[in-house]
Amino acid sequence: MLTVSDISARISKGHVQLSYLEHQHPVWSRLANWLLETIRQEVGNKLSTISTTLEDSRFPVPDQKIYAALCKILLDACTFSEPKTEDLPLLREKVFTLAAQERKKGNLPTEAETRTRIFSTALNELQLDCDTGEDLLYADLETERKLLKGPNWNPERFLQRYNIGLAQAVMLQAKKVKLQLPKATPQIKIRQLIRWLNFRRLLFIATKNDEGDWNFELDGPLSLFRSTTKYGLQLALLLPAVLLQKEFEMEAELTWGKKNTRAFFHISSNDGLISHLDNEGIYKPSEHIALMDQFKKKVQDLEISDEIGDMDSITGLMVPDFIIKDSKTGKTIGVEILWAWNQETLAKKTDQLSKSKGFPYILAIHEKGNLGETKIIEETTQNIIWFKSSPQVKQLADQATALMSCI
Repeated sequence: MLTVSDISARISKGHVQLSYLEHQHPVWSRLANWLLETIRQEVGNKLSTISTTLEDSRFPVPDQKIYAALCKILLDACTFSEPKTEDLPLLREKVFTLAAQERKKGNLPTEAETRTRIFSTALNELQLDCDTGEDLLYADLETERKLLKGPNWNPERFLQRYNIGLAQAVMLQAKKVKLQLPKATPQIKIRQLIRWLNFRRLLFIATKNDEGDWNFELDGPLSLFRSTTKYGLQLALLLPAVLLQKEFEMEAELTWGKKNTRAFFHISSNDGLISHLDNEGIYKPSEHIALMDQFKKKVQDLEISDEIGDMDSITGLMVPDFIIKDSKTGKTIGVEILWAWNQETLAKKTDQLSKSKGFPYILAIHEKGNLGETKIIEETTQNIIWFKSSPQVKQLADQATALMSCI
């Protein structure tokens, strides 16, 4: 992913301004096409060789910084070989031992014949199946990984990914992010976005204003006490999911530059950024699928679903990840899983829950999901449960049954 040092940005009246590339600009399209063709011809080569090819290119480049950023985005999207590192310690020990023995005999390990003999002996004695021991010796180095395939892009898609990369680099500097979706946004699109928010383990609060518009407040990486780098990456990776919305306004409050200047960055559906994610259906995290499978196997008389339902429109305060339904009475309970949180976000969530009296809802909170400075674990109530790795099916079923008895 691009970082701030990889891009050119300017500040105008406290706002970060980016220069996006035109998707069909003839100069940039030719460069993008050349890069794509080059990477296809490099399949099977090491990353070190590919990097040298790209650095030594004589293709006319209008802007070296943009060229370097395009190369980085392209290489990030490539598939490289995964090294088998389990044999490396033994191989290195054997090679160094044999090299020492050759020196005692008066042979230089750097000579081609001696070097070949050392690696051949090491591979035979360790019974390793490898073409060249030298390749295996350095297999854990990033530069030694071999290109298996490049991305299946055309030049236009390549430039679109570059533009998203610019915006993502800025988002890494976010302290707070506000996202607004219009009232007319379909419920399925709201659920789609929330699924991505949860998948990225982001801290957020969803509310509705008096006009019925959806407002999402997200904590940025620079607002947290820990996990800043990892969290910032997850926030940046959310952007393609936001771009799936037909209409949106997003503003990030930033801590910008060496002097940590306060600045803002604005993105909207009018900027022309195009997501590469599938816009059909709703993303389903593997954890959700596993939980539903376990629930269906172990619980009788209660049904669980993650489909859009009437409960999605009961309140603007919360949107459940699951609906638990009593197959006999038809009573339903909403379940939301809070994978990541800090004290402020948790306080807002529980305050919303307390104000929605009688609202049949369970908030399941990950004990180790705290990204704040202090860790506060409160006692379990009918509406709040805590879990260590994943929500326990029996606990969910018991809590849902208890709440249904009060409806």
